[in-house]
Amino acid sequence: MTLLKEAFLNLREKCYSCKECPLGGKLVDGLDPHVFASGRITSSFVFIAECPGAEEVKARRPLIPPGRSGVFYNEHILAPLGLERDEVYTTNTILCRTNEKNRTPLEAEILLCRSHLDAQLCLLDPKLIVMMGNVPLYGVCEINGGITKLHGQLRRSRIWSNGKDYPAFPLYHPAYVLRGSGRKELEADIVNLKTLVEKVRNGDGL
Repeated sequence: MTLLKEAFLNLREKCYSCKECPLGGKLVDGLDPHVFASGRITSSFVFIAECPGAEEVKARRPLIPPGRSGVFYNEHILAPLGLERDEVYTTNTILCRTNEKNRTPLEAEILLCRSHLDAQLCLLDPKLIVMMGNVPLYGVCEINGGITKLHGQLRRSRIWSNGKDYPAFPLYHPAYVLRGSGRKELEADIVNLKTLVEKVRNGDGL
């Protein structure tokens, strides 16, 4: 086992034992609400969503089919970018399901869970972060409620505990588009994002 893989296994153990906020200490639909990340731990690309839903908690993987958001993520975000699911790293801003209705995480919950996101990003040292929704926009860039104005605009993340910031690209969350809004905007943003993905693959800086 490589040191990097061991480090991620340790992060996963910390996730599943975390009770830093009230979310970690209760069951949702009778299930442990914790869901850690999945994907390639050496990937240049990190995709960050909001928080786990029902299907994710069952599978213990973020944005996973047959959940509608998981299907949309695979088919309408990754596929048009020419990316396979197993070549990217996928995680959530909040690693616990909030409740049975999947309410939006509170600002205090985002801040309490940030140490988990920080630890992942410091190990990944990604070339590009893709933020899907307002929650990761706040968690990564400390911008509150700006996804409708800022989607599709490359920016820099906050500075993490390794002293680095990273290129960060905001998209609408799959669930938002599935509710009937932002499909055309997302498709346009994906075209621009694909250019950035290709630059990273070619070894160009962002």
